[in-house]
Amino acid sequence: MRHTALPLALAALLLIPHAHAEARVQDRTLTARDGDTTLWTRTFPATLGPISDPVTDADLTWVGIGPELYAFGPTGDVRTRLDLPAPVIALDTSSGTLSVTVQRGTTTETYTVADGAVRERVVLPPDPDVTGWLARAAQDTPQPDPRAPTRLADLQRRADADPTNPFLHVDVARAADAAGQDSVTAAAATRAISATVPFYASVQLAQRLDALGLPFAADTALRHAREDYAARGFDPAVPVNADALRAYGNPLGYLRTLLAQNRLQRADAWLRYLRDTTPRFEGYVGVYTHYANLLDAQDRAGEANEWRTFTRELARGSLYNLGPDAPLAVRDAARTLAGALLIAIIAAYLTLGARGWPTQTRDTRTLGGRWRSWALHPLSRARRTLISYTGFGEKLVMNALLIGLVFALGTWTWASRTYVRADAAPLNFGTYGGAYFYDGLDRLNLDPSSREVHLLRGLAAQLDGEVSTAREQYSAALPNACAQNNLGVLSQGVGDAPGARSAYRDALTSNPDLSAPAYNLGLNPAGYEAAFQRTYRPDTPRLCYPSLRDTYAAVDGALGGELTQVFSNPWTYLTRLPTGLPRVLQWAWAALLLLVTFVSLLWLLLPRLPLAPGADRPALFRVLAVLLPGTAFLDGAWGMVLLLTWATTVVGLLVQGGWVHLPYLLDLTTPAARAALTATLLLTYSLNTLLVVGDELRLARRRRRAVRTP
Repeated sequence: MRHTALPLALAALLLIPHAHAEARVQDRTLTARDGDTTLWTRTFPATLGPISDPVTDADLTWVGIGPELYAFGPTGDVRTRLDLPAPVIALDTSSGTLSVTVQRGTTTETYTVADGAVRERVVLPPDPDVTGWLARAAQDTPQPDPRAPTRLADLQRRADADPTNPFLHVDVARAADAAGQDSVTAAAATRAISATVPFYASVQLAQRLDALGLPFAADTALRHAREDYAARGFDPAVPVNADALRAYGNPLGYLRTLLAQNRLQRADAWLRYLRDTTPRFEGYVGVYTHYANLLDAQDRAGEANEWRTFTRELARGSLYNLGPDAPLAVRDAARTLAGALLIAIIAAYLTLGARGWPTQTRDTRTLGGRWRSWALHPLSRARRTLISYTGFGEKLVMNALLIGLVFALGTWTWASRTYVRADAAPLNFGTYGGAYFYDGLDRLNLDPSSREVHLLRGLAAQLDGEVSTAREQYSAALPNACAQNNLGVLSQGVGDAPGARSAYRDALTSNPDLSAPAYNLGLNPAGYEAAFQRTYRPDTPRLCYPSLRDTYAAVDGALGGELTQVFSNPWTYLTRLPTGLPRVLQWAWAALLLLVTFVSLLWLLLPRLPLAPGADRPALFRVLAVLLPGTAFLDGAWGMVLLLTWATTVVGLLVQGGWVHLPYLLDLTTPAARAALTATLLLTYSLNTLLVVGDELRLARRRRRAVRTP
C-alpha cells in the first residue's frame, strides 16, 4: 500500500482543520483532493478485491476494500477498519448515518455504522476471501528491499501506515528477530496482538508468533481469539466442519504440524484452544484419541484418560450416543442387515424352489409347459408359481424377510441422506444466523412445520437480535426443552426474572440432561458448554443449542418417525438409495423388489398346493438344505435363526475379504473377529447338519411305518 502526501497540502490541513476534501477512486488509487490540490493518495493491489466509491462523513473518508471498510483521516491516516461478511458494493450517507451494503453471490446485506462500529450483528462466514484478507493485504503490500540497510525502519513505516493490520507488525517482528534485535521483536509482537481483529486473524497471528519462538504472545493471541469467538455469538456447542476450520485460521492444520514435530507442549496449547472453542470439529475423535495415545506413551495416563472422557462427553446427544458418525454407523448396520436379508431371501428361494420344481413341472405340463403356460393360461400359471408349493409358515418367514429388507434399505437411505444434509456448511460453522446461514438453510428445503427447524430459526434470530421473530419460532417449537430454555433467556432479557426461572425449570424437567437450563438456574453443571459460558460470557444466560439428534430431525426427520414412512411410501425411500446406479436401473430394481413383496403378501392368503407324491424331497433340495443352513426348516423357529446367523456371517466374511466395506461398524479384520466368524460358521453348519440328519431319519422311520401298515 503506497502512502504519499504533499507537504503543502499537509501544511494547509494543519492550518485549516475543517477544509473540505473530496475523495475518489481511479485505477485502484484512492485520492483525496481539496480543489486542485491532492492531499493524499493510497493505492490498493487488485488481489484485495473491489473498491467501493468513497464517501466523506465529517472529517473521515470511508471506502470499502473487499470485505473491509476503512476510515481514513484528513491526512490519509487509517482511523478505523471494520470487518464485514462480503465485499462492500455501496456506501450511503443520505439518511444522516453511514449505511454499508455488501454482496455475497446474489444476496445483499445492509449494515449501519455509528460511532466507528457496526450496529448490527456481523456473522463472518467461513470464506477464505474474507477470513484471509488481512494476511493477504500484508503480503501484497510492497515490501522494502531486503538488502537495504534501512529495511527494518522501512518495515516499521509500512506497519505504521495501517496500524489496524497486525500482520504488518509481524513482518517487523520477523525482520527484527533475524537482525537479533529482541526488544524490537517483542515490541512489534505486542503491537500485533494489541490490534482488534476477528478471532480467525488472531489464530493466524498465533501461528506466526509461535513460529518466531514467542509462545507467550501466541497464547495471548489465542486468548483474544477465544474472547472474540464468544463475543460474536459463536459457540462450542455448534459443530465446525473441516472447510470452516481451515477458513477460520486452520488451527487443526497447525496442531497436526506440532504433533508431527513432537512439540507436545505447544500442541497442548493449540488443542486446548480447539477444545474451548470448536471441540466438535470434523474428525475430533481421531485427533483426541491420537493425542491421548501420545500422552499414554509418555506415562501421562491421567491426562490421557481426561481426553478420552472428554471425547465420550462430546458424543452425548448424538444418535444412540455414537458420536458425530452415528448416521454412518446406522448406515453400515442397515447395509449389513440388508445384505444378510438379501442373502437369506435368495437362499430360501433356491431351496424351497428346488423342492417345488418337480411338482411345478408336472402341474404345468397340462397347461402347455412351464413357459408357454404364461401365455396360454396366465391365471392358472400364476397360481402355480414356486411359492405356491410352500407352507403357510414358510411363506410367513419369506414375507418377514422381504419386509425386513425394505425396512433395512429405508434405514440405509435415511442414514446416508441425513448424514449428508446434517453436514451442510450452514449448520457447521460454529454459529447460526446471518445471510450465509439463511441462504444455506433455504437450499436444504427443510420441513417448515418441524419443531427442530423452528428451534434452529429461532436460535438464529435470537443471536441476530431479532427478538420477536425468535419468540415466534420458539413458540412453534414447543414443547422442545431447548426452545423453553431460550424463551426463558428472552424473558430474562426484558427483566421478567420469575418467567425466566419458570421456563428454565420446565426445560430442565422436560430434559434433565440439558446443561443450559441447569446453568441458568445456578446449579453449576459440569461440561464444556457451561465452562465456556462461565469464562467468556459470565454475565449472560446460557442459550440452549440443538443436539445432533435435533439436527438430524431438522434436516430429514427423526429416525423413528421416518421408518414409519418407509412402509407408507417405500418407493420414495428405495429410489433415493445411494447406489450410484442410473435412475432407470434404480427404478427397475425398486419396482422389482416391491412387486415381489406384493406378490409374496398376496400368496400368503392362498392355500398351499400339494407336492407330488415322492417328490417332496428331491436330491437338489437335500443338497441345498445342507449347504444353506436353515432353509429347509423355515416352518420352525430354528430355521430362521440358523438362516439369519449364517447370512450375517457370510456378510462378515465378505467384509474380511475386502469385498464389502463397512468402516463404521466393528473391525472384522482382526484375528479375534476372524476366529469368531469362523467358529460361528462352523457351529451353524454343525447344527444345521444335525437337524437335516435328524429330519431325514424321522422321514425314513415314517416311511417304514407306512410300508408296514396295510
